[in-house]
Amino acid sequence: MLEPTAPEPDYTEAVHVFGSRGHRWKRLRTVASAAVSTNNLKRLFPLIDETVDSFLKHLEANDREKLTQIEAHSLLQKLTSAIIGRCAYGIPKVDFSSDLEHFKLFRKAFGAQPTTSFSRIDTLEWCFPAIVRLYNSLLSLIHFQSKSNPLEELNSYIGSLVFKRKSNESHPDFLQFFKNAEDSNWTGWKSCNNGFADISNAKISTKMAPGEIVAQCRFLSIAGFDTTANSVTIFLYLLAKYPHVQEKLFNELNTIESADYESLQSLKFLHATLCEALRLYPHVSPLQHRTCMKDCVIDGHLFSAGLVVQLDTWSLHHDPELWGDDVDEFHPERFLASETLPENWIPFGTGPRECIGRRFALMEEKIIAFKFLRKFRVRIASEWESHELKLSFRNTVCIRFLIFIVCVRILLIFIIPHQTPHFHRLRQNPAHLLHSASVSSSASLASESCSSSSFRIRLLIFIVCVKILLIFFICIRLLIFIVCVRILLIFFICIRLLIFIVCVRILFLFFILHQTLHLHPLHQNPAYRLHLHQTPNFYRLRQNPAHTLHSASDSSSSTFASELCSSSSVHTRLLIFIVCVRILLIFFICVGFV
Repeated sequence: MLEPTAPEPDYTEAVHVFGSRGHRWKRLRTVASAAVSTNNLKRLFPLIDETVDSFLKHLEANDREKLTQIEAHSLLQKLTSAIIGRCAYGIPKVDFSSDLEHFKLFRKAFGAQPTTSFSRIDTLEWCFPAIVRLYNSLLSLIHFQSKSNPLEELNSYIGSLVFKRKSNESHPDFLQFFKNAEDSNWTGWKSCNNGFADISNAKISTKMAPGEIVAQCRFLSIAGFDTTANSVTIFLYLLAKYPHVQEKLFNELNTIESADYESLQSLKFLHATLCEALRLYPHVSPLQHRTCMKDCVIDGHLFSAGLVVQLDTWSLHHDPELWGDDVDEFHPERFLASETLPENWIPFGTGPRECIGRRFALMEEKIIAFKFLRKFRVRIASEWESHELKLSFRNTVCIRFLIFIVCVRILLIFIIPHQTPHFHRLRQNPAHLLHSASVSSSASLASESCSSSSFRIRLLIFIVCVKILLIFFICIRLLIFIVCVRILLIFFICIRLLIFIVCVRILFLFFILHQTLHLHPLHQNPAYRLHLHQTPNFYRLRQNPAHTLHSASDSSSSTFASELCSSSSVHTRLLIFIVCVRILLIFFICVGFV
């Protein structure tokens, strides 16, 4: 699975080929395979070739003075996003002078820079996916999301493209293949997880639900945006570090005048150079794992159903027993000894679930390398010559560092000290045997580690510490949430009280003015003739306990007050005023509860 907290693969519509299983996986794999077949790759070749040419012209035209030293990765991200836009979504020719809409969404969803964010608890998904699903469900119930979901924005964008595209058009892009298979009323993607599915002779449907199309396109965006940019960046770095390899590759590239699909396949050293770069830096290897579907025993060791077995591709690619003593050197010639790739080279995975975009990615990288190296030479900037290349985890592979993860890894080192790099090496066969130079030595290592009583004690301590850390972070997050809710509640209560007081004062003022102007025609009494320009002074009250109305005569003032209060209309208006105040009070209380 690509995302541990991804939707349920059997009952949810929006599931991509990498996260599906059983009959559904075979159906999605069949449809997606047609999009990356040899015939369609040949149709996509001119689109990639034209996009790379436009990119290089943009560099030469706008950044000629800056071309002496550039940050390659960000530029290659823009290039690969443009290629994915054309080949996956059918977006027309691009202008590299500004960021495309889908590039902004890719960068927002998958990260533009290596991330060490400490703010999202959902990074725990790799350790406790069930708990994180519960946490996300609670958040959805209380509608407390701190910020918009970038993946949802990308889904909406892809959904709009799917809606606009018509079936049976002549576009070679991936979206057209999926659109041709669309059936909006089809529910055959639903399946029951009631045991093993025999897919060897099953009749495979080629239909896809609309949600599946969006999921496939999003997955291709993940697979083709940052991973290819990373691969080409690493490739250029190694050529700069080993100039003799760069010179040899340049000589081979000059043996052909122009590139097409067949001619690029004939460049053996270019292919070997790309393979060697992926051997040294298999940057997508954290995605390679398999789930044990039933309990099985291998060399006396129990593998329980549901156990996720991680492939340690890095150790496999750096094993001197497999690759020789120069295993850490950039030596592309090791791939020229045979027409087929070594079975121990698995940067794209292996077996039936091997990366479906492998051939597309290699074709894209070859076109970029051919076009770029025919125009430019690469070398490491002087201030970076003493630095080694380091890989940082990014959102593209759905791994983010948190304090929690750091603590877990420290505890893991405490449990299994220096044996970790070798303990999880896996041979690629259906039994998932532990991989080493000999199966017996690997089984011996596993037996010694698991039989140790101290190992079990450390494992118990590790589990307890993990649970304590999990409870701690959940409590902290809940505490912050409660405090924020209370602050917001107090704020809104104050706002509503303020509005209520203002409304009451407006009603009171209206009542007094209405009483003053109409209830008592003061012009009938010469002593209290109403002069509008004197109104501000009319309401001045004498500062005494009785609060009698101030005038030239206290007795006449008392008489007037008596007449005012004895009027029946005063009581009626006063009653109406009180009723209005109570209605307002009830209204604001109800709004507060809502």
